[in-house]
Amino acid sequence: MANRPLLLAVRANPELVTLLERVAGSQGLGVGKISQYLTNGSRIDLSQLSPDAPCIAFIDFTDVEQGIRTAEALSANATPRIWPVAVSLTSDNDTLLHAMRAGCSEFLRWPATDSQIDSALGNVLRRVAAIENESSRNGRLVAFIGVRGGVGATTLAVHTSLALAGLPDKNILLVDLKRQLGHVAVYLNLTNSGYSFSTILGDIHRLDGALLHSMLVRHTTGLSVLCSPDDCSSLSDAMRRQHFRPEPPTVEAIDRVLALLRAESDFTIFDADPALPETAAIAQRADQVFLVSSLDIASMRDVSRYLDMLGRNQDRQKLIITRAGRGPLTLEMMANSAGIPFATTFPDLAEPISAAINAGHQVPQQVHGFHDSLNVVLGLIDEEAVPAPRKGSFFGIKR
Repeated sequence: MANRPLLLAVRANPELVTLLERVAGSQGLGVGKISQYLTNGSRIDLSQLSPDAPCIAFIDFTDVEQGIRTAEALSANATPRIWPVAVSLTSDNDTLLHAMRAGCSEFLRWPATDSQIDSALGNVLRRVAAIENESSRNGRLVAFIGVRGGVGATTLAVHTSLALAGLPDKNILLVDLKRQLGHVAVYLNLTNSGYSFSTILGDIHRLDGALLHSMLVRHTTGLSVLCSPDDCSSLSDAMRRQHFRPEPPTVEAIDRVLALLRAESDFTIFDADPALPETAAIAQRADQVFLVSSLDIASMRDVSRYLDMLGRNQDRQKLIITRAGRGPLTLEMMANSAGIPFATTFPDLAEPISAAINAGHQVPQQVHGFHDSLNVVLGLIDEEAVPAPRKGSFFGIKR
């Protein structure tokens, strides 16, 4: 760390100040003091602080509401970066949740000991170091958008991610964007972590690489997965509140998350829900977007409408047709309506694909119609991911 961090005691009682000075002194760190909460228009001059040294602010949450507002104000400070820590007499879930959403990196129950202060400080400094040492990686974002349910977008996102995970020295992340009951974890037979893309957006104030990785589930292939909630708790909460339209995430929040995903993973694959505003924002920023559709009138209309909203871009957007050969339409009719290039088509393979998914297996290599087309998609993303012919393989998990 180029510059030693500074500890700030915010509206702290004398005992907390003494404790901070003792712990800081043992590590050669300084302690500053802010005597008031940053509420009701209060302004604190932070210009005297080093812009290159992080500050860890221990905020007295005796007044929870003012503590939350102070944490929000400090965490929003750009230079220097300030990392709030809530110090509270109570540790109920409501206070903890509000403190974390206000940007607090740690929650410390008062009264505290030297070792507890030291532990909280160490946790924050590890997050600081993770950001300072963040790779210059500029990973790629790839979105699979099924224009309606059952067209196979999740299957393609999963198999694409597993193939990319086989590349040496590559970090691959698969994100299930569904707000509830997404199928990625089911297809991979993974235990849901309880975290989701919505969780990340809710924790945007304290988001960093360390927090992101703590939310992911690791597959045996090395693939990292951010799951969708496997229950209907968000819908149940909305029904209980009789409020059915949660505020959509801001573009700024999505941009911040995508920037972190690019920095942390070589490829981030999204299994996207076209009904969500975050899908539209991601699709407009992704390096590649695959719209997955079948050949039918409703899907042709939906593809056209989504592209009208997103804006057609023949360099980034490709159309994938599944169950080709079924339905009254032709590929030419779909191409004329969509106005973007085809990536490939998949034949109607509902029976072997369903059998593999239900058994927890990857679609066997013997199903050439699937893997030949999948290899075309992989070649568009990264030619190195196109595998050499081999026998059928499993997901690596036994049911």
